[in-house]
Amino acid sequence: LGAIDRSGAITREGQTFLRLPLAPRLAKLALEGARRGSLDLAAGLAAVLSEKDVLRDARDAKRLAAAESDPLARLW
Repeated sequence: LGAIDRSGAITREGQTFLRLPLAPRLAKLALEGARRGSLDLAAGLAAVLSEKDVLRDARDAKRLAAAESDPLARLW
C-alpha cells in the first residue's frame, strides 16, 4: 500500500492513512481517487466496501433500490 518503507518506517502516505478514519486499503482507495480527480466515486466505493453485509436479503435490496436518496440505489 505504500504506508511503510523497506526499513519499516512509516511513509508520508502512511501518515496520511493514519489521519483517515478508514482501514488502510480503503484509505489508499480514497487517496488514489482524490489524486485521479474521482474522490466522490472513491469515497462511495470505500463506503460500500466498508460495510460487512451490503445486502442481507432480497427485501433489503428492493428497499434500497426504492430509496432515491440512497447512493446505493444508483447501482441497481
